[in-house]
Formats: sequence, structure tokens, C-alpha cells
Amino acid sequence: MVKAFSILLLSAACAVASARSIKAPLHKRGSPTAKDVVHADTHRWANLKSNSKIIPALNNEFSYFIEVDMGTPAQKTELLFDTGSSLVWVADSQFKGSKSKTIKDLKFANLLEYGSGNVTIDFYSDSLAIGGYKVKQSFGIASNVSAIGTNGIIGFGPLDLAGVTNQHNKTYAIPTPMDNFYSSHQISTEVVGVDFRPIWNGAQQASNGEIDIGGIDHSKYKGKLTYIPVTKKSPAKYYWGVDIPRISFGNHVASTGRSGIVDTGTTLILLQQNILEKLFSYVPGATLDSNTTLYTIPHGKLNKLKDITFTIGSKPFTLTPQQYMIPQNQYENWELTKGVHYTYFSTLGFDASLDAIIGQKFLENYYSVFDTTHHRVGLAPRK
Repeated sequence: MVKAFSILLLSAACAVASARSIKAPLHKRGSPTAKDVVHADTHRWANLKSNSKIIPALNNEFSYFIEVDMGTPAQKTELLFDTGSSLVWVADSQFKGSKSKTIKDLKFANLLEYGSGNVTIDFYSDSLAIGGYKVKQSFGIASNVSAIGTNGIIGFGPLDLAGVTNQHNKTYAIPTPMDNFYSSHQISTEVVGVDFRPIWNGAQQASNGEIDIGGIDHSKYKGKLTYIPVTKKSPAKYYWGVDIPRISFGNHVASTGRSGIVDTGTTLILLQQNILEKLFSYVPGATLDSNTTLYTIPHGKLNKLKDITFTIGSKPFTLTPQQYMIPQNQYENWELTKGVHYTYFSTLGFDASLDAIIGQKFLENYYSVFDTTHHRVGLAPRK
């Protein structure tokens, strides 16, 4: 019997191919502006250096949250689903450790450094359940989360990101939730399949996502999955990093020999600024908007837009202009100016150690698989 379970992310009517479907609502808190989204995405990686393993900051808007049960008796909370981190932590306003009969104090703390601030986390061990699947999980409880802007995360990144160092400079390797589900024989392979969907028609939230923990939903994509091994380039190799040999605008090659990170916790598509400027240099007047820091296309130049193709591994993955431009019926939600045409692209700066962050706005067009067992990422066109 294939062991897998599915998490439905705000999806009211989604076909599920795995043996058991576990539904968990996903909520967007508040109405972010374009500035909020860009600030959160870029500051997420602001402290990352070429050989650093700092856990990046998390954006809390336009993101996917999983409902989980923590402690005994169970306390329900929503944690941000993030492949850019491998730790689990929750704000003390969302989980009261004193109310759990099974909690164990691990007696060490860790300061997580974020682009937008720092947060001190005290680590404990207790039960964590998603649907009917329960494990004993080490996680952090944080009391000073105002600078971070989210109430907790559940990380599905590689194990390389799961180490924490206490106040005495001792490092602990903390098994990820995926590791614990696998070692307890509740899933048969350490794989998570991700199906994200765009938001349309001016909606502020929608039933638009699903993840399969321990399995892949083959009904969600067309053709075959292309698997790309995790890159050997630093610092992307510590994450779900992939080689990007070529980035093209139509028939024009804008950049070669790059690498980047596939990350569900980043909303936009972020590129080093020199790559970004070359990519849109084929559209007269295209520029980085000083207010939002989104790349914009002048009115009357939409006919100059071409498909943008990321060659990832050896396979081309293309976004059409309709897929990388923000729909005008979403402008009010993002607080954007009418008469200007905005893309989902923004900048990492000129001196960033990463070339690219492939975020949700890319993944809403491609089914993605994060395969810990084989140290690879899978991509296929979404149905």
C-alpha cells in the first residue's frame, strides 16, 4: 500500500489521487500591498552570504498555511508551508506549552536571524499532527515575533537547514517533520508534491493549493515530471537549489550559467539586478519601479513582450506574458497604479550571492516535487 497523505490548501473541490486526503484550510492574513510583498521577499534573503546557512526570513502574505495540531490535548494552529526552511516554530500566542501534558523542555534556545529582524526561540519536543498522522517533533516557541510578521512555520527544506546552535555554541541536528513521518513509517518515501494555483478576478484569497506529503498527485500535471538534481553551487546547494544554464526572453539569451532556489515561501520571482535588466532590455522603457520595486512595462509596449524561459537542468520551463504579468483586476489588492503594467519580477540587488529565487508565481504554473530521498526537485506543467 502506498503511504501518502494530502493537504488541501484552501481547496474546496480538488481531485486527490493519493490514498487518503487530509484537508487543512490555508488563509491569507490581511491585504498586502506590492511594497509589502517585495519587502518580505527580498528581506527574506537579505542576510544570506555565500557560505552561510542562516535561515532566511519569511513573508507572511500571499503564502500557504497548513493547519496542524500541536500538544496534548491538541491545539490547532496554522503554520506557513515553506521549502526554504527545515525547522518548525510557532508563536507563543498560537501555542501554549503550559497547556500540553506531553511537552518536554529541551533546555536550549536559538536566535534566528532574519532580514527584517531577529527572533529568539526556545526549543521543546511534543506531538505534532497533520490530519490523522502524528509524530513527536522538536520545535521552537517564540515570544518576540512582531519583527518577523508570521506566527510560525513548518519547514520542508533539506536537512542541511535543520541545525540550530544554542547559547553555548553547541549545534543540534533536529529531524524535520518529513524525516519524522518517514522514520515512523507513516510515509514510504520522503517526497512532497506541491500544486499551487493563481488567484483571479480580484479575489483576495482562493481555494488554490494542495500538497501531498509522501506522494505525488499525477492528476495535477501534464506529461512527465522532469527531475533536476540539487545544485553543487553554494549557497544554493543548502536549499532546494537547481542549476539554471540559461534564462531567455523570446529568442534572446539574457543570462547563462546561473543557479537558483525553488522556494514556496517566496511570493515573487527574484533575480540579480543585472540579469533582470538584461532580461527586460528588449522592451523599450521597461524599468524597475522605484515605489514597488517590481519590474514594469510602459503603457503601449505590451506587444513587445515575449515568453520568458528558464532552462532548469536541461529542460526549458516557460512563462507566457499572461503568466508573469500581474492581472489588472488584482491591482486594488496590491495597491498598484492603473496605467502601469507590473510584472511578478523583482530584484535581489547587484551583489546578491544568489542568482535567482523561483517563487510561488512561477510555481503556480508548474507542479513541483521536493524529493529528499533522491536529493532532487521535480517540475511539470500544471494541468
